[in-house]
Amino acid sequence: MGYVFALNLIWRLVWGFVGGPYARWRSILPFGPGYGAELKAELTAWAGDRPVNYIGHTPLGRIAVTIILLVLLAQSATGLILAGTDVYLPPLGKYFAEQVKADGLTFDQVKPYAPATVNAEAYKQMRAFRGPVAEIHETLFWVILGLIALHVLAVVTTELRHGGTLVSAMITGRKAFRSAPRDLPPR
Repeated sequence: MGYVFALNLIWRLVWGFVGGPYARWRSILPFGPGYGAELKAELTAWAGDRPVNYIGHTPLGRIAVTIILLVLLAQSATGLILAGTDVYLPPLGKYFAEQVKADGLTFDQVKPYAPATVNAEAYKQMRAFRGPVAEIHETLFWVILGLIALHVLAVVTTELRHGGTLVSAMITGRKAFRSAPRDLPPR
């Protein structure tokens, strides 16, 4: 399951380079010319209860997406390390098996949970390295659950406060606007 997660994340990262204009990194990351002014305008609009429409992500949404992607990247990286240290799976398993193999064995002879195939001291050191990685991985799981809850809350709050079609746009890819969106492409 972790590999599906990692492949999906890699695809999303690639899509930031080849996808449509609102899926590209310049439309997602909270940087670029005018971003600070756009963020200020959105915060002012929220305070005044006036909706600000965007075809793509809002400035606050761009911050959220960046945080979510960074957390997902960290979760994926720690998961790949754990797969390599626990059962010697790719892409890092060969490296860890090579580090812990018993004298006279090759890395491909190292078997998960088979003490006779590993050097006890090297294995102990590898497990010591693994410990904090496992803790980070577990903590990130709970952070991801919190981010999911916060994301759902933000979407529901936006729908209730400003109306709109944000939820249906996640399914259909189209938004309906009461006023012109701020990120309307030039014609």
